[in-house]
Amino acid sequence: MKRLFLSLFAVLTVMLCSAQAKYTDFKLKDVSGKEHSFKEYVKKGKKNYVLIDFWASWCGPCCREMPNIKEAYDKYHKKGFQIVGVSLDFKADAWKRAIEKYEMTWPQLSDLQGWKSTAASKYDVNSIPYTVLVDGDGKIVATGLRGAALQKKLKQIYGF
Repeated sequence: MKRLFLSLFAVLTVMLCSAQAKYTDFKLKDVSGKEHSFKEYVKKGKKNYVLIDFWASWCGPCCREMPNIKEAYDKYHKKGFQIVGVSLDFKADAWKRAIEKYEMTWPQLSDLQGWKSTAASKYDVNSIPYTVLVDGDGKIVATGLRGAALQKKLKQIYGF
């Protein structure tokens, strides 16, 4: 009986731990000062995914990752893939210059509070670049995807 109980407990623990967490909403402003809620970007549908990309203009690894992020956006956007950039910048002019320099055509949001950003706090971001992939049901399906890992996950989702 003890073995049965322990086995059942182990199975239930695995099931609970494997359940996907739901995204946490946040509100930030775009480059023109208009406030947006993250939930605006989560669209129902099997192939609809949104990547929250935490970055900053002063972050070398973030800037080096931008060509990969842009490639993913260009390749999968028409299939239902969206990116929402969340900048941890302090200065609006540096943030806007970086958006232009790296040709980030997807939504960009920030409260210009750096590490004290509302969104960064809600997602416990303690290093950047950092990503959170959310599906059309609002479930977090992956975190920390960069480089080849991001491309592999999107290929798995979209089949090409």
